[in-house]
Amino acid sequence: MRSSWASPLASSAGGVLVACNFGAGGFPDFGGVWVMVVPYSKVYPHSDPVAGRPFGPDWYHSAMRTRSKSAGFTWIELTIVIAVIGILAMMTIPGLQENMLKRQVKEAMAMADVAKGGVSKSWALTGKMPANNKEAGAPPKEKIISALVKEVAVDQGAIVITFGNNASKVLDNRKITIRPAVVKDEPAVPVAWLCNDVPVPNGMEIRGTNQTDIENKYLPLECRDTTKKK
Repeated sequence: MRSSWASPLASSAGGVLVACNFGAGGFPDFGGVWVMVVPYSKVYPHSDPVAGRPFGPDWYHSAMRTRSKSAGFTWIELTIVIAVIGILAMMTIPGLQENMLKRQVKEAMAMADVAKGGVSKSWALTGKMPANNKEAGAPPKEKIISALVKEVAVDQGAIVITFGNNASKVLDNRKITIRPAVVKDEPAVPVAWLCNDVPVPNGMEIRGTNQTDIENKYLPLECRDTTKKK
């Protein structure tokens, strides 16, 4: 190789142009090889020769940053989403619990039917309310049980249901009372059954004591006095 040099043109393009002339002994030059080495980003800084897309180091890093941002949530976005879900859960769970407790109370109230017949019959035959389960002709209070109820007691005509067994802990050992309302001195008129503190119909009297100690919000509508102002 007799000579090699760098072209100013190649240098201005950000690369190196190398010219090599080859010869052998005393023979004249018979050929040459021209090699120009130029960084691709200097010649085509904004294009992809294959697809015509932007290309180059700057484009690559920008594309990677964009792809990283669009690949998923940032920590701030994820935190906001979690916070919103938490707020919605806090708003929803109490409502679900109330509905569940109302269903349990309503289901347990059906156990009063075991004693209602005896109380009504006693009133119709004697004009008096039975003092207890025995006088009402009902099973002993501890024998009237269910998945949610641990006893049903007759107390001066009123039927008192005590929660237990598989009932919610919120209701455990709590009571709800269903009382008979009658027309005075008219035992032939059927008994009207009223739950908790529901108003007594005009012309009727309520018998027995209300022993309900369950929070009002857990009671079904038929056990609430809707005439009271909140």
